[in-house]
Amino acid sequence: MTAPNDGHVHHVTCGIWDIPPTSQVEHLLSISRATPEGATYLSAVTPLYAATARILAQLAGLLLLGMTNGARGLPLDHMIFASARAQLAEASERLQALRAPASALRHRAAMDAIIDGLTATAQLIGATSASLDGQRRQEDVSQIARRLHVVQHLLVAAAVPNVGITPVDLSAACCSCGSAQSNTATHPVGQARGIQ
Repeated sequence: MTAPNDGHVHHVTCGIWDIPPTSQVEHLLSISRATPEGATYLSAVTPLYAATARILAQLAGLLLLGMTNGARGLPLDHMIFASARAQLAEASERLQALRAPASALRHRAAMDAIIDGLTATAQLIGATSASLDGQRRQEDVSQIARRLHVVQHLLVAAAVPNVGITPVDLSAACCSCGSAQSNTATHPVGQARGIQ
């Protein structure tokens, strides 16, 4: 990505794919009953989960912008959409490369469903913007909202709060630039949603 103030969302040094200190394998092993394989998966999936939550917020914001600005269609040339699509493509590629231990297969399936839902929603946004049929656009906007709602529920279901995998991280805002001041709060000791 490029430097701020040039119309892009992320600074070139933005660490959106960095694993925060509280999600390092050693830390996860110390606060949960996860096995080394489970902790390795949880550590690697943390930035992917955060990215999907960010992408959901970006697509929802774009939908809201399209619904309130009175323009025809959704503004696909908006930097938010470009950022969401780029992050989605990279998150999908990274998730495909991530191996999940047997104890994390359900979580991995939820992550796959989240990526699939966001991808289908982004494609529908593209088709909606290209449509000249006002009635179809209205129906598509309702469908986009429903799909985003489903993804939101999947994110909540895939959360592992006791190791810091949660759908809302206010320390990172919409971009996570400057996330070096990551959440250093201690998490309760416990099992990571069955992931060991």
